[in-house]
Formats: sequence, C-alpha cells, structure tokens
Amino acid sequence: MLHGHLDENFERLETTVRRQHLWKALIIVPASLASPESFPQELREEWAVRYNGPVQGHAHAKAISVDLSGEVVVVGDLDTLDSNSTFGVFKYRSDGSLLWSESYGESGGGKGRLVALALDGTGNILLTGDITNLSAFDPLSTDIITVKLDPGGRSQWATRFGGPDGFDTVSALAVELEGNAIIAGSTNGSQYITVKYDPRGNLI
Repeated sequence: MLHGHLDENFERLETTVRRQHLWKALIIVPASLASPESFPQELREEWAVRYNGPVQGHAHAKAISVDLSGEVVVVGDLDTLDSNSTFGVFKYRSDGSLLWSESYGESGGGKGRLVALALDGTGNILLTGDITNLSAFDPLSTDIITVKLDPGGRSQWATRFGGPDGFDTVSALAVELEGNAIIAGSTNGSQYITVKYDPRGNLI
C-alpha cells in the first residue's frame, strides 16, 4: 500500500550558494581531437536536494532515472528502528524542485530491499525489490515485490511473487516497448528465475 507523502522530511539546499562551487572537468579524448573548444572547461552544480529519512530511521538511495521531459525519479529504502522498511519514491522537476514523493510497504511489515527502477515509454514508474517476512507467527521467507506507479505517483498495481516458505530475491528489472515488465532473480539461492508481467500487472 502507499503510505503517503514524504514532503515534510525534505530539506532544500541553498542552490545559490552551491552554484558558487566549481569542479574542473577531466575528459579523456584522442589527442588529435583535443582542443580548448572541444570540451567544457568547468562543470557547475545546478542543484542539490537532501532527504533526511524517516523519524528515527535511515534512507538509502538505490536507483535513479530521467524521463523524456527531464524530470528525475529517485528510489530507495526507508528503514526504521523497528526493523521494518518501505520503498521511497521521489520525483523532481528538471530544476530540482520536488514534484511528489510516495512510499510503499507491506501492511504486515517486514524488511525490504529495493533493487531496481525502470520507466516505460509513457513515464510510468516500475520498481522491484524483495521483502523478508519477520513475523514470529509465520515461516521466514523472502518474496519479490513489484510496484507500478503512474507519472503522477499514483499506484497502478503491486504484486508479490514467491512461495510460502521460499527465498525468492530479485536482481534486475527491464521494461519492453509494449510496457511489459521482466524481472530476473533467484529462488532459494540456487536457481535463476525470470518473471514477466503485462502492463496491468498480470503474470504472463
């Protein structure tokens, strides 16, 4: 389920100060092509933003992607001291201002690990990871979680793949031109597994 907006934990850095910092560019090109006009002399930081993480917890960025309009999507893990974790999704305009932020986690809790992010041709956001069940009343198991959001951050679907007592983990995610999502991972640490979903989240 989506847990809601994370805007209150954001801290915008002062970009007017940041813009004053310059870094020299190191660009390796063939000597025959090297000339003062062939590459920029300086790189300028355009903007920087920081997310402080949940209260009494930690945030770890895992992946980043840019859509066709130049908007930036960043995803990662949000861990709390009670060992539960959620996936955080943040989308920025091309100038660095926050468009929206959402989080996703299982209602029963668990230890999550976000692995991969991909955008389809219309800007929908797909992310995948795995969640380990930490309940004392259920067998210890790890399942693959895949979530699809529309460009505005609204949940389209979420699906969980795995057996009741297995260890299914994900390694990579790809999206076809038709919008199908393909997940690669392993089951019980010894076998490859490949899972494919159609644009509506149905297993193909």
